[in-house]
Amino acid sequence: MTRAIATAGLVALLLSPLCARADSPLTSIDLAAAYSDVQAVNRARVSHKVQGKTLQFLLEDQPLDHKAAVINAIGWDFDGQKNGQRFVAGLAKARGIAIEELSLDHLTADDRFVLGYLLAMDDYFEMGPLRPDSTGIWGASAIELLDQAAFSLPDDFTVHYVRGLVQAQAAMDSSWCSVYLATHQVLERFPESRRNMRPQAVADAQQYMGLYRDDCDVAPNAAPVNVSSSAKPPATKDDWRLNQIYAVTRYGSNIVAGTQQGVVVWQPGQAEHVAHYNEFICGHVVVHGGSAWAGCDTRVLRWNGREWKTYLHNPDNDAEYYATRLGPRGQLLVFYGSTAWEYQPARDKFTETSIPSAGAYDLIFRANGQMWWIDFLSSVHSEQQTYALESIGYPGADPRKFFEDERGRLWVQDFRSGLLLYDDATRRFALQPGLADKGSGVAVDTARNRVWMLHYTDGLTLMQGNKVVQRFDLRHLEHMRDMHLDDNGDIWVGGWTQLVRIYLAGGSWQTESYKIP
Repeated sequence: MTRAIATAGLVALLLSPLCARADSPLTSIDLAAAYSDVQAVNRARVSHKVQGKTLQFLLEDQPLDHKAAVINAIGWDFDGQKNGQRFVAGLAKARGIAIEELSLDHLTADDRFVLGYLLAMDDYFEMGPLRPDSTGIWGASAIELLDQAAFSLPDDFTVHYVRGLVQAQAAMDSSWCSVYLATHQVLERFPESRRNMRPQAVADAQQYMGLYRDDCDVAPNAAPVNVSSSAKPPATKDDWRLNQIYAVTRYGSNIVAGTQQGVVVWQPGQAEHVAHYNEFICGHVVVHGGSAWAGCDTRVLRWNGREWKTYLHNPDNDAEYYATRLGPRGQLLVFYGSTAWEYQPARDKFTETSIPSAGAYDLIFRANGQMWWIDFLSSVHSEQQTYALESIGYPGADPRKFFEDERGRLWVQDFRSGLLLYDDATRRFALQPGLADKGSGVAVDTARNRVWMLHYTDGLTLMQGNKVVQRFDLRHLEHMRDMHLDDNGDIWVGGWTQLVRIYLAGGSWQTESYKIP
């Protein structure tokens, strides 16, 4: 949308409610009106700048719906604003850090939400980063920051709804149905009892968003075609989110990545991807029965090397996600909250089954038959014992994910403490050298006496014994949630900007990037 068209949209807003939608979600929606009793909101309506008490409010520990109302009250300007810059400067000062040294690591999920919304309102035509062609905090766009906040705060309605408004703004040029669906799907995911935004603010916003509803040719929850014969559907403007990776595994000669926008299949050595399926947040990928299986937001995907098939379609969008895992007998299990299914190959169908602790934050079935699970920020469990956090048995503070290496040893990736290894003899976990915090992956290459450790924001550490052999700076990937070790010793790292392969050639380590333009 050009600025001239946007101006015409404002004129149309005064003439006809049907033409009002020619303007934009970010400039037409007034979230702040429902918060007129909040002093910070009324102050923001007057100042229109992130400074003084308004800046202090956004930096404080305040309810996110109040912060959203303040940013909405600050408003927008045709010629752009610099409130994002002001917030970053204030954040650096509050943290006691030189502004040029500020990084994404210094931002909490709340901070990313505030900065993302400010950037969107600063220039709603572009919604770009603080500095084009930069990395880290300076190169993060509004939607990227809001994506990060939404991932960290999966149950916060305000974060997801504002992110939907920004997604709707981005869709104005391509699909007015997509504009409508951007917030409609958030409302479906969060029942009224789970919304931390005042009902009047939501109602006011949806009164405008409803103007786009008639442009949807089909109902929002229409079931998908069960089998897609097209391995590579037509590209969409959101396909770049296939580079935002949650899970990585090997399937035959291919690498399969579960991403923010679906599943993408790569062939090592080829610049163009083999196939992809557009979905939302595919965080778990496993290989079973000659196929790759991915658990996503509203369905389970299967890729058999030729075509896609979907299972367990759930249109409710209720802030839960399917998770695919291998069971104690090697069977394929799928979890959705506290519900579990087992795949029946002969019938090509999932049947509900009973699995203790199915609603755990993470769960693993070890090769020895033991089941382990994590209660988020609470404890680590086996079927025989419970481990309190920061205890003698478990000295870590924030366990996130299990991993069992080829030697049958159990590891825990701990966001605050790094990596911990379980000793079956003593029944205790021990902190491992190499990472001090933000452990997000481990791979043990027994054949080459190597242990690879992945840090969420810094990159890879290569260990031999208890010694650091080499560190690989991968901060350009921004966030790294998973990696895969190939049989030939190559390491594949999934980041928030691309997939990277690290391999040994000619006696030195080489890096190869895989990214959808």
